[in-house]
Amino acid sequence: MAMRFAGFLLSALSAAVLAPPCALAAGPAAIAGNPARGEQLFTGDHCVTCHAVNGKGGRVGIDLGRAASRNFTPAQLACNMWNRAPVMWVAMDARGIEPPRLSPEDAADLFAFLYSSRLIGQPESASPAGGSALRGKKIFATRRCSACHAEGHNGAPQLPGQARSYSAVTLMSVLWRHGPAMLRRMKQAGIAWPTFRDPQELTDLIAYLNVVQ
Repeated sequence: MAMRFAGFLLSALSAAVLAPPCALAAGPAAIAGNPARGEQLFTGDHCVTCHAVNGKGGRVGIDLGRAASRNFTPAQLACNMWNRAPVMWVAMDARGIEPPRLSPEDAADLFAFLYSSRLIGQPESASPAGGSALRGKKIFATRRCSACHAEGHNGAPQLPGQARSYSAVTLMSVLWRHGPAMLRRMKQAGIAWPTFRDPQELTDLIAYLNVVQ
């Protein structure tokens, strides 16, 4: 099961990040997730305090094993978590829970655990369409990402320009490691937390970040 899922995860991530003609010659390195390690992280990092998986766990947030549809993809999960992150951080702070600092490997393991817990395959047609760097550039501007990242203001790294490749997995790692500090700086600067209408917008933004590195 783990080997079959790892193969699916690799193909899903590669489909969700870049698409021609804007794709890099060599796309972002895929990270194989381990469901067993993901389950340990889900418990050890206190996700289970608020979230259940198939009825086992907390009741504060949604049941992550039952709430998603068959269209659930890494990009969908990343989009949902990004949009709800400020609310999650408030709930965690109220319970004295420190936000986890996930590595890219940790994020891949959590993806793997949540997929395997749902015990379904991913229909190829359910993945978001390939990302458009042109649309991603507009999202980068309209969501005001450029206000901090274009020239490295408010303690933010300059983006694009970090000479690295991004995916739904690595973006979730960045969110959990740097998101709370980013939210504080944005509030100080009077900038609203950016949200995405759907996974396609997130995929477009990733395409833009990757194609202009």
